Amino acid sequence: MSPQVFVSDRGTVHPDTGSEEHFYSSYEWALNPVLSVRDLFEHLRESLNQLNSLHVPWQIEECKANVYLFASALTCTVDDYLGDTPPSVSKISGRLPGLRIPLLLAQKVVNVIHHLATFPQKMQAARWRRKWTSSVDAICELLARTGKPAPQQLDDLRKSIEICTAIPLPKQLLNRRTQLPSGYRSQDLTHHDAFSLARLFTATQVNRRSPLLIIGPRSMGAYFAPAARAKLLELGWTSVSWCTVRPKKGISPWEESALKALHSPDVQILVIDESPNTGNTFLLMVNLLRKRGVSSNRICLLAAMHPARPDWRLPDGDETRDIKLIRLEANALHKNRLLEPNSAQPLLASYFQDLGWDDVQLVQSSQTSKLNARLEEHFKDGFQCRLKRVFDVRLVKNGAPPVVRRILAKSVGWGWLGYQAFFAGKQLAEFVPALLGLREGIVYTDWLESVEGHSTRPPIEHLAAYVAARAKKLRLSNDPTFAISPGYGWTGWSVLIDSLRRAYGPIVGRLKVSALHENLVQYVSRTPALIDGHMKPGDWFQTPDSFCKVDYEHHNFGRTELYIVDPAYDLASAVFEFYFPANEEQELIAQYVQRSGDSTAAERILLWKVVRGVVEMEVTAAVLDVETRSETRRRLHERFVLARNFLVHQMNRFSASLLPDRPLFQWTQRLIFLDLDGVFDSDVLGFPQATTSSLIALSRLQSHGFSVILNTARSVTDVRQYCEAYGLPGGVAESGCIFVDALAQSEISLVDPEAAEQLSRCKAAIQSLPGVFIDPNYQNAVRAFRYHGNRTQGLLETEVRGVLQREGMDRLTFLPTYADTTILPQNIGKGSGLLWAKKYLRLEGEPVVAIGDNDQDLDMFRAADLAFAPANCSKAVREFAAASKCRLLRQPNQRGLLEAVMQVIHSDGQHCEKCDVQLKQADGCGALFQKLMEVAERPKFRKFSSILNWRSL
Repeated sequence: MSPQVFVSDRGTVHPDTGSEEHFYSSYEWALNPVLSVRDLFEHLRESLNQLNSLHVPWQIEECKANVYLFASALTCTVDDYLGDTPPSVSKISGRLPGLRIPLLLAQKVVNVIHHLATFPQKMQAARWRRKWTSSVDAICELLARTGKPAPQQLDDLRKSIEICTAIPLPKQLLNRRTQLPSGYRSQDLTHHDAFSLARLFTATQVNRRSPLLIIGPRSMGAYFAPAARAKLLELGWTSVSWCTVRPKKGISPWEESALKALHSPDVQILVIDESPNTGNTFLLMVNLLRKRGVSSNRICLLAAMHPARPDWRLPDGDETRDIKLIRLEANALHKNRLLEPNSAQPLLASYFQDLGWDDVQLVQSSQTSKLNARLEEHFKDGFQCRLKRVFDVRLVKNGAPPVVRRILAKSVGWGWLGYQAFFAGKQLAEFVPALLGLREGIVYTDWLESVEGHSTRPPIEHLAAYVAARAKKLRLSNDPTFAISPGYGWTGWSVLIDSLRRAYGPIVGRLKVSALHENLVQYVSRTPALIDGHMKPGDWFQTPDSFCKVDYEHHNFGRTELYIVDPAYDLASAVFEFYFPANEEQELIAQYVQRSGDSTAAERILLWKVVRGVVEMEVTAAVLDVETRSETRRRLHERFVLARNFLVHQMNRFSASLLPDRPLFQWTQRLIFLDLDGVFDSDVLGFPQATTSSLIALSRLQSHGFSVILNTARSVTDVRQYCEAYGLPGGVAESGCIFVDALAQSEISLVDPEAAEQLSRCKAAIQSLPGVFIDPNYQNAVRAFRYHGNRTQGLLETEVRGVLQREGMDRLTFLPTYADTTILPQNIGKGSGLLWAKKYLRLEGEPVVAIGDNDQDLDMFRAADLAFAPANCSKAVREFAAASKCRLLRQPNQRGLLEAVMQVIHSDGQHCEKCDVQLKQADGCGALFQKLMEVAERPKFRKFSSILNWRSL
């Protein structure tokens, strides 16, 4: 009888991981990996005491690794403290080249003051740091040897550490948070890989008596360098020293003293770091060494390759010609070797024997081979991908027919930096695949496949219950990311502050960071937790009896992951990923609040919606800039567009909530056509959004019985959503190509069949150009662009014209801008759209008003009876206004819109009761957004004068 193959048995009793659970229970604090120096000292002492009492071999090795991780984290954090310098003014001087010399002089003065002010504290820390090196060396020497250290060794090590801890350190340093080593948290590296690099280097050398200096670029180099030294000494090298630097910030006085050995021509320099992506850190180190007179033949780079960039090599050039590169190939990494069947068999056998199975064997199958090949392909997506392997395990019990259990092994971190996977798997057992166990940074769980024919969207109550379970069962004592933002890696708070400060402009905004940080403290979650951070539909699997979440354990800490702990971010992500309308979003939040007790989630969620959208746009644009695979580029492009829509539409819903109550929208005889970008919307936070003036203008128009009709180059998707959010009866979209009648819930194409056929062909033809994408939101026009940096860029006029001519598309023309190129039928534009709308509404004889600001609005101005343009309009509009019926306003942007509206409503300059519009006051974090909507409209002199009160918004 052939074995029965099954993917997962949700009813199976979990294995007896008692020894694991007992060991890991000492590390429950590891849910929060952003530790202070004070925390590191405490946990180092705890682990040393624990090591003395352990007898199980794997636990001893695990504990030794943790001691090493704490010691290296202390090294890295103290060295960063010693290397601290005041913020650079280089970005400001780049924006204000006329002030470059004064700013550089001011920088020098500030540097001197900072050096004098911090000198006593840094001298204190430097004394400690000199003594600390010997303790780290002793720890790494224990790490390089298998087995439990002798009691005398442990006693000596404890005494050495106690001597160091007796030296008082500055309070600021004790409270400083450590930078997580991405190689040990977000990637698949281990200290064994540092050992392997040391072996590979030694194999290339004959003379082991020459002195070596190992330089570790921080952060990861602070962990690899002392480990490599210990192994080199074990391999017979007689003189090996090490130090750490952060080359991107230059070399500090402390680091200069550590680099004195560079001047000796006999010393070989080894630079060891995590897996290179661009290799920029290695290149910075080479430049640093060459500038200090180190010849190329003395330099050797030691690098562990990542499967995402297995082919990285040092670029050719005069500076790098004689430099040696030692590569540890990706398939030779320690964790890769652990996942070889012969290595995995004993551990999996022990897990299943604890469950009562008599015979446990790994079996090969074509299906698992295909699955593993597919998992390997994911490394092409980037460094955020983890090492994974699928095994089929043949199980026999009591002479019964054998069954096969499919198991996923996944890398989740090294030492305590991966323990969050164990706690999450245990605490979320009803939501995630069954957990077998965690060993050597690899978690073993059931493999899941979706059940065909079932929905892939979990019920709202299940999503809410999952987020609530994390908030309750994976709770942190505090939010460790708020106090260190901005300035500490990639945190949700830093992304948010970077977006919010844009309201002040590029210069003043930098000076308002502290004020924004102070204001945001009221929105720090009272229920911080190890959140999911990755609520994508593809990570939810329907099993026969429930929905299961995979990839649940590591998406909120680490260089390639956002540092964030607010469960409201998971709610915002669910709204984004599953396209929840307002009513379903409200149900999701209500269910979550009921289950978690987190009563202020609704007051915070808008913050995290902004972060979710901004992060998605930034990440996808950055990857698109370097990605070459066409299918992946297409998928990323779709995500970018969805994120942009999400941001715009969510902010529309918020902005519309500020409008006073108004009657149901309807068509009237008083028509006013509005452009969106630059007129109704402003780029306040990096994406289109209404401001205070535009909301007041809209409210006054509606209260006076005007039908506000949008007339924009934006897509029909946007116009439809704006009408729904703001209560508008309709609009002209895609530069006159389509009319949206929101009252009738209909959309009418204004493009004739011949032009429509050419547009259909144009979509395919224009996408055949290298790197070109089209906006899927457009139905009757083609908006095309390329990605450049984190922005979009329009096409060259010559290439667009060439496509149209080559394909015989004589009915089409195009509108080029810096950000995009819109292709549409000839003789269609905002003017023709306006005239069509008047005819459709049977108001041909009624006067209409138009408000716009750019060249594409000129046709609309000509078709209108009265036109207005804000003070910041384009040159062509200014020239048109000077010679026609278009009025040029004194105020710019949305203040200009409000000025125009008042002239339309009361041409005599009067004011009536209906003009007394009061916007509603937003609740929760909405109050901050409402404030910034007002800030964005302030004249430049008011924004600059606010610097005098820099602690206030």
